[in-house]
Amino acid sequence: MPVVASTLIKNNESFAGKILRLRGAITSGRKAAYLGLLLHAFRPVSLLIDSIIANLFLRCQVWPIEPMPSSLMIVSPPRAGSTLIYQVLTRVIPSVYYSNFHYLFPESASHFMNRFNLFGKTVNEYANYYGYSPELHDVNEGNALLNRILNRKEPQAIRGEFIRILGWMKASPDRPFLFKNVRHYGDIAALHEAIPELNFLRIHRNTEHIIRSELIGYRELGTFHPVPPELWNSQISDPIEFCVRQIQVIERTLDRQFELLPSSVKTEWEYEEFCKNPEPHIESLASENLHLNREQLRFDNLTVNLQPRSYPEEDFVAIREYLEEKL
Repeated sequence: MPVVASTLIKNNESFAGKILRLRGAITSGRKAAYLGLLLHAFRPVSLLIDSIIANLFLRCQVWPIEPMPSSLMIVSPPRAGSTLIYQVLTRVIPSVYYSNFHYLFPESASHFMNRFNLFGKTVNEYANYYGYSPELHDVNEGNALLNRILNRKEPQAIRGEFIRILGWMKASPDRPFLFKNVRHYGDIAALHEAIPELNFLRIHRNTEHIIRSELIGYRELGTFHPVPPELWNSQISDPIEFCVRQIQVIERTLDRQFELLPSSVKTEWEYEEFCKNPEPHIESLASENLHLNREQLRFDNLTVNLQPRSYPEEDFVAIREYLEEKL
């Protein structure tokens, strides 16, 4: 299992980390990676255009605070299959979701996507590149969305901003709001305090497979993502050991965060089990958390056979050695 990088970058938000990820995206040959680069390049201009559109045409539309439409946040460690599950859910569940188009035009994108019926539009495959999807109407990781919400700090302000975003998104009782994020795994309890109606879906995956997949990302991008702040100043130099520690810290934080949630707003899925039989998972989630019945679900869009990636057994030898040490 070769892992190649000249220097172990322990803060993926550092300048060096961003340069390495940029280089990896450019050389990847992946459509989703190139779209991601274009999104970042054009966002300063698109946000200005979006602000003009919103001020001239949209701000007069008042969003009612109650009743709040159902909403769902998907959380997991990196490389756990959460983007694929997010893509599946947005195709099967009639919903609004934070798309690449919303990343460019947060306040006006839903107007365009509704007009051209782009929410949940079926594509031939569930393709993504480290959380980046290849179409403008496809899902987005939502870092900008969560940053905007959590920058408000106080629970009442967070709640007010979230309700405002529901208005932009055009969420409704029969079209819940879905979004996903792996970076803000430590903010789940704070979100619940401010928005107790918000549902959370946690994705589990075989830990060895998560680590193996994250190491592939490190080899291709030169950094890990996300890196817990606890590890920014660590003295670990072995990428395999660092990755094991990274995933363990994130999983433990998710454990603690989920312990603080009432059972009524939290759901946990095994990635491998979902891929084998997604329909009952989706139907249960839609019924119990999103208040939708089976007749409203679009299972005819579930046309791609979902297969978890497999790896050679020898790839896991070093990973298991570190896991057995219980770092």
